Amino acid sequence: LEFRRVLFRSKMRIYKRGEIWWCDYGRFGGRKSLATTDKAEAERIAFDAASKARDTAFRGVQHVTWETAMLAYLEQSANHRSLNTTKDRLRWLHAELQGKWLRDITNATAESLITKLLSAGKANGTVNRVMAALRAVLSLGHKRGWLDGVPYIRDRKSTRLNSSHSSVS
Repeated sequence: LEFRRVLFRSKMRIYKRGEIWWCDYGRFGGRKSLATTDKAEAERIAFDAASKARDTAFRGVQHVTWETAMLAYLEQSANHRSLNTTKDRLRWLHAELQGKWLRDITNATAESLITKLLSAGKANGTVNRVMAALRAVLSLGHKRGWLDGVPYIRDRKSTRLNSSHSSVS
C-alpha cells in the first residue's frame, strides 16, 4: 500500500503493453519497461524506480531539524535590536515544532499554528509576527540549502487601524 502512495505522489503510472508492464515517469520524465508480467512485481519495481528518482531529485537537500535551523537563525541575528521579542516568538514556535524536520514544516503546519494562536486569543498582529519569525527561520534554511523552497505562509488582516493612516473628515 505504501508504494502505491509514493507512485501516486510522484505522478508515475504503470500500464500494460501486450503482456509486459511499463511505467511512465510523469514528474521525472521517461518511460521504462518493468520487464514483468506480474502486476504486483511491476508495482514493486516501479516503487523502487520512483524512490530512486525522488532521492536523486532531492540529493542536495540536507536533513536538518527545526532546532538546528532556529539556532542558526539566532546566531545570525544576534545583533538585531528586536532579538528579545524574536526569541519570545521562537520559544513558542519551538514548543510546537520541537523535533520536527525542517523539510516537514509546510503551509499546512503553519495553518495549524495560526489556528492554535487564534484559539488562544492572540490578535492577528501577534499571529503575523510569530509567522514572520517562522518565515525568517525557513528562509535561512532555504538560503543554506537545507530546503528546496519556503512554504507560503499567509498573513492575517490586521483588525487595528493605525491612526496615522485613518482618514478623519
